[in-house]
Amino acid sequence: MRMDEIHKKGWSSPIKLGQILLHGGWLTYEELSEGLVYQKGSKSLIGEILVKKSYIRNRDLVFGLNLQSMLITATLTTALSLGFVTDGHKALAGEKAYHLSVGATVPLVSEISSLFQIPIIILSHSDIEKGYIDIQAATRVTIKNNNKAGYVLLFEGLCRPFKEVLIYGLAYDVQINSGASFVHQPYSQKIVTAQLSYRFFISEGADAGEYPWPLSLTVQPAL
Repeated sequence: MRMDEIHKKGWSSPIKLGQILLHGGWLTYEELSEGLVYQKGSKSLIGEILVKKSYIRNRDLVFGLNLQSMLITATLTTALSLGFVTDGHKALAGEKAYHLSVGATVPLVSEISSLFQIPIIILSHSDIEKGYIDIQAATRVTIKNNNKAGYVLLFEGLCRPFKEVLIYGLAYDVQINSGASFVHQPYSQKIVTAQLSYRFFISEGADAGEYPWPLSLTVQPAL
């Protein structure tokens, strides 16, 4: 296969998040077009824009990002395998030798490791009277990311007796008032170590007592 044929088949083209969401049925062509037009006049990521406009849900975005990462990795593996087999083949007598050069995109990698996490929250009657509880240095993580567009942190699991949470310790403070929320963070050449503190706002009618830690934290490459 010639190199021009490879390009025609799209092997070296980047796998776009919008295309994945479109062909997966999460998004219409018109919605994607509007999102891309809006993106030209802003610094926002396409995923953030589509969620903000309610074209997709947070969990749709996470699924799309996961699928994109898997597709890029699979494309790279296939490309390297083809290059290895072709370059390693020796032409027999009378054969015409061909050399295949395959270009591949390095897969985006974003990884998070937990160093420390408080396992429970203990609510007192005074906390309930105040309407909130502050928890300092409750989470400590390291984040490795090779994507110059940054990375996206996904917080999930917020539920009663908590209705809202403020998170401190990232590039900027974050406010979450739903079951799941994603937060874009800027690129850093070094491994990022983050220590997070929280203010949880308590729902009306909550009872004093011990509650399991309500938030999970994952990371995805930004696009």
